[in-house]
Amino acid sequence: MVSAGGGKFPEITDQIVDRYRDNYALSSDIVVTKEMVQKHVDLEFSLKEVLLSSSPEERSDVWAESYDRLYRELPWLAETSSIEKRSPDLQFGQFLRLIALGSRVIEIGSGPGFLARYLTENGRPCVATEITAERGAREDGDVAWHLTDGIHLDSFEPQSSYDVVLSTQVIEHFHPDDVQRHFEGAFALAKPGGSYIFTTPHLFLGPADLSRVLDLDRAHFMHLREYTHRELGETARRAGFSRIYAVYVPPAVVRKRLPFVLRSRLLYRFLSRLERLFARARPPRIVLRALMFHGDVFIMATK
Repeated sequence: MVSAGGGKFPEITDQIVDRYRDNYALSSDIVVTKEMVQKHVDLEFSLKEVLLSSSPEERSDVWAESYDRLYRELPWLAETSSIEKRSPDLQFGQFLRLIALGSRVIEIGSGPGFLARYLTENGRPCVATEITAERGAREDGDVAWHLTDGIHLDSFEPQSSYDVVLSTQVIEHFHPDDVQRHFEGAFALAKPGGSYIFTTPHLFLGPADLSRVLDLDRAHFMHLREYTHRELGETARRAGFSRIYAVYVPPAVVRKRLPFVLRSRLLYRFLSRLERLFARARPPRIVLRALMFHGDVFIMATK
């Protein structure tokens, strides 16, 4: 074990480098060295400490500065990855089955904007958002980009102005103290009968940040917290959402032949009970994955 920014982590090996490349879906023409991985470990751990210790008043600025620094100092993370080469229908087609044609959508934390562009091109006009002024407010073809802090959503957008609020792999990056306010903002943006649809790594099947590469037992880096269906379903209810559905997306090999998505309140209750049962004594991950179907919390909360 070696120290990294105050943490104790494994020494970087060739095997860890291989897992790193796979985890970040880096294209084959990007050279990855042990030194690059170590730099990432050191930087992300230190940024996580800064984020966790930030005050509510400064947090949005600290969050934006931290992610700007991460991608500025680790430019290979922003390079074209193998993810871009995957079929967009297989990556994002499930959202077309959850979001009605013509719905007005806002995505929180859009990154490169692939999903926002896909939805817009498929009759679901989607506003993309980012947390920095440089990336947040601009025009990108048919996709409009707006600025947000990710938390106080109704301070940046009119209330009751969207049919769907959407986030994928974002909530885990928020300071845990801000998550309830984030859901309250999503509720405020949704029209009556509208929804907040979100995915985030499941606590029991993680960690899903850099910790996975190092084979650690929990998230130590910029996934500030990972969650369960039950936790986030209860958070959504406190924010005002009245109906909570778990979403099941079949494996890609099934979706190629039979594209469907299951949205079910009964499934949400089933998964919540499993999580309560396994909160203290968890079976092996292979058993958990079989029981929970996939590795993410995937919820549709309706106003």
